Amino acid sequence: MELESNVKAIVLLETLIGTGNNSKGWIRK
Repeated sequence: MELESNVKAIVLLETLIGTGNNSKGWIRK
């Protein structure tokens, strides 16, 4: 699904930025 690939991309980007914790909250939101 496109949403899943988008979420994975966002997680990778945020992880690189160093906001892994924030990424989890954003996904749940």
